[in-house]
Amino acid sequence: MPIPIGREIYPDNDSLKKDVLFLIKKERLEWQEKGDPNLFHIEKDRENGVSFLYKKGLLDFKNWAEEQCSLFVKDVLEYKLVDKMIVTDSWINLCNAKGTQHEHYHCNAFISGTYYLNYEKDHAPLYFSNPAVSETVNKISRPEISLRRTNNNNKYTGDPLIKPEEGELLLWPSSLSHGHMGNQKNDRVSISINFMPSVVADRFYGFKVVPLNS
Repeated sequence: MPIPIGREIYPDNDSLKKDVLFLIKKERLEWQEKGDPNLFHIEKDRENGVSFLYKKGLLDFKNWAEEQCSLFVKDVLEYKLVDKMIVTDSWINLCNAKGTQHEHYHCNAFISGTYYLNYEKDHAPLYFSNPAVSETVNKISRPEISLRRTNNNNKYTGDPLIKPEEGELLLWPSSLSHGHMGNQKNDRVSISINFMPSVVADRFYGFKVVPLNS
């Protein structure tokens, strides 16, 4: 699948993990079940437009994630950024054994990412659906003519699986469908992040993006 995926390691995951757990306990944040008895999110503040990473104590990591995303957009995807990429939305996920995150994509962002706060052996990898061949990808906005393939197993027709490392941030274009299944161990903890350019600019028009509550 010739679509770039960014991968960067945060240099101080141990401290970040302590800070996140402290915030969860201090603010008495509750895990909410998300359609699967083994999958939970912390996203209460999102209803008020508050991104988790804007909380006090997490700004160093937020700034690092924005810097990595900006480099990914400029140097890998080769888009011209007027300013930088900013976090517009973020929340925490907890997946226990047998939990599954159904395939989905993020329509309200330009780049999306997942940071693996706690990731161990037997935790599920992240999979992506190849938009060139997948039957599950929403193609309503991308009508196309299709032909039968002579080889369904060549290097461009697979659905990639990525086994991340703990402390790793993965980045990808938000229109890319992704999910995970086959989790075999409790406490797979990740932070989901959506990014937007702070200035969206084409040849003829542009506008600024500002988080509702920062």
